[in-house]
Amino acid sequence: MHFVVLDSDVRDAAHPGADLASVRWQNGNQAFIVVRYAAVRDLLRDNQLVLSEVATMLHKLSSRTDGGFRNLLLLTGTTHPFQNEPAHGQSRPWFREVLLQIVRRWTPEAVSAWTSARLATLPLEGVADAVHLLAEALPEAIVADSMNLAPAEVHRIAALSRQMSEIWKRRIHSMRELQSMERAADHLVNLLDQRAADLRQALGHPPAGKEERHDYARMAFLVAAGVETTAGALASALDLLCRFPELQAELRRNPGEVATFVDEVLRLCPPLRRSVARIALTDLHLDGTDIPRGSRLLLDIERANRDPAIFERPDELDLSREGPAHLTFGGGAHACVGATLAKVELRAALGHVVANYALRQAGKAQLRPGDTFRQYEKLPIRFQKLAA
Repeated sequence: MHFVVLDSDVRDAAHPGADLASVRWQNGNQAFIVVRYAAVRDLLRDNQLVLSEVATMLHKLSSRTDGGFRNLLLLTGTTHPFQNEPAHGQSRPWFREVLLQIVRRWTPEAVSAWTSARLATLPLEGVADAVHLLAEALPEAIVADSMNLAPAEVHRIAALSRQMSEIWKRRIHSMRELQSMERAADHLVNLLDQRAADLRQALGHPPAGKEERHDYARMAFLVAAGVETTAGALASALDLLCRFPELQAELRRNPGEVATFVDEVLRLCPPLRRSVARIALTDLHLDGTDIPRGSRLLLDIERANRDPAIFERPDELDLSREGPAHLTFGGGAHACVGATLAKVELRAALGHVVANYALRQAGKAQLRPGDTFRQYEKLPIRFQKLAA
């Protein structure tokens, strides 16, 4: 079955006649934007590109302001997923260990049971904001459980991390912007202070010395990555189900297609629309464009996933689609280590929802503004319980 998904917020994706050159210069970001599937796929794996690190800039500013950005530096300067080798490689075993524990505890059955209990809290009319009810609440509950945090604390950490993530978007920031992010970092460090020690104890690791406070950054990243991206994908899926009642019916008839549905949602509506900025270590020549050494590149995952040269009918949700894998989980050294957990959450939660409820729009869905994350501000849905 095919369902046409035309989103006005996906620039160029729904317009095959638009200029889809592989590379474009964007003044606002002072970066080259790469949009075609093959180019994005190859650059994700290219060791001639490195992530744009901000620690050097913050070190200089912090020294000039008598340590005025010490908390921001503590977090961003040790956020290994956003660093290059060898720091990045050193962090991945920690994330794998934590994620393995989460997957063992949060099986598909456990996710389905949580979803059932959560939906049982619906008001009598069955109308709720699905962002609050499910999309954010599920990953927040899972991360909270794994890190000995309250879901409200996870929600706060995710909001602070989102505020701090602005530092990776542009090359230059005003002092006022940096001071605002420093305040967010200060709140975040205070929240994570005791929890970092608790998590080390739970993992059987020795207490951290003063030089090992990078656990703050790891935990902050785990919250941001584990909540923000899964919440965005889950909300997108629920929105699509509301827009296409026949899609709900098809998934009820054939529950095995839920996995394909999840993959198509991730392709069409990637929660991370663009990659973190990369820096070219050498001069590059890409599809007729010269990219000088030292240039910033932003890899547009959203457009690449709808490249008409790769995907037939790229703007349609196709439950029988076969072909290249989407690029939503990245690739190369920085491929998402939480992809397995994300798929477990999405498949189990959505499978339970479509099997037990009919969904209808109960108001206008609202996306948060921004070209980096695809996230919903609100998503009013009526959940009608199906007869047993």
